[in-house]
Amino acid sequence: MNDHLDVVVVGGGIGGSTLASNLAQAGFGVELLERKVEFVDRVRGELHCPVGCRRG
Repeated sequence: MNDHLDVVVVGGGIGGSTLASNLAQAGFGVELLERKVEFVDRVRGELHCPVGCRRG
Protein backbone atom coordinates (compact mmCIF):
# COMPACT_ATOMS: atom_id res chain seq x y z
CA MET A 1 0.00 0.00 0.00
CA ASN A 2 1.18 3.48 -0.87
CA ASP A 3 1.42 5.71 2.22
CA HIS A 4 1.67 8.87 0.12
CA LEU A 5 -1.58 10.18 -1.36
CA ASP A 6 -1.75 12.76 -4.11
CA VAL A 7 -5.49 12.53 -4.76
CA VAL A 8 -8.58 11.41 -2.85
CA VAL A 9 -11.54 10.62 -5.12
CA VAL A 10 -14.94 10.59 -3.42
CA GLY A 11 -17.43 8.35 -5.21
CA GLY A 12 -16.73 5.14 -7.07
CA GLY A 13 -19.26 5.57 -9.83
CA ILE A 14 -18.42 5.68 -13.50
CA GLY A 15 -16.60 9.01 -13.36
CA GLY A 16 -14.88 8.53 -10.01
CA SER A 17 -13.59 5.04 -10.70
CA THR A 18 -12.37 6.04 -14.17
CA LEU A 19 -10.56 9.07 -12.77
CA ALA A 20 -8.99 7.06 -9.93
CA SER A 21 -7.86 4.33 -12.30
CA ASN A 22 -6.29 6.72 -14.81
CA LEU A 23 -4.51 8.72 -12.11
CA ALA A 24 -3.17 5.54 -10.48
CA GLN A 25 -1.91 4.27 -13.85
CA ALA A 26 -0.16 7.63 -14.32
CA GLY A 27 1.73 7.07 -11.07
CA PHE A 28 -0.28 9.17 -8.62
CA GLY A 29 -1.06 7.91 -5.14
CA VAL A 30 -4.86 7.56 -5.19
CA GLU A 31 -7.45 6.75 -2.53
CA LEU A 32 -10.98 5.98 -3.79
CA LEU A 33 -13.79 6.37 -1.25
CA GLU A 34 -17.17 4.77 -1.84
CA ARG A 35 -20.14 4.58 0.51
CA LYS A 36 -21.45 1.17 -0.56
CA VAL A 37 -19.69 -2.19 -0.61
CA GLU A 38 -21.57 -3.55 -3.63
CA PHE A 39 -22.07 -1.82 -6.99
CA VAL A 40 -25.72 -1.16 -7.85
CA ASP A 41 -26.14 -1.11 -11.63
CA ARG A 42 -28.67 1.55 -12.63
CA VAL A 43 -29.20 4.14 -15.32
CA ARG A 44 -28.00 7.49 -14.07
CA GLY A 45 -28.64 9.69 -17.08
CA GLU A 46 -25.18 9.71 -18.61
CA LEU A 47 -25.22 10.98 -22.17
CA HIS A 48 -22.62 10.64 -24.89
CA CYS A 49 -23.08 13.02 -27.79
CA PRO A 50 -21.22 12.39 -31.04
CA VAL A 51 -20.24 16.06 -31.45
CA GLY A 52 -18.40 16.65 -34.68
CA CYS A 53 -19.36 13.33 -36.25
CA ARG A 54 -20.58 13.38 -39.78
CA ARG A 55 -23.92 11.82 -40.61
CA GLY A 56 -23.99 9.50 -43.58
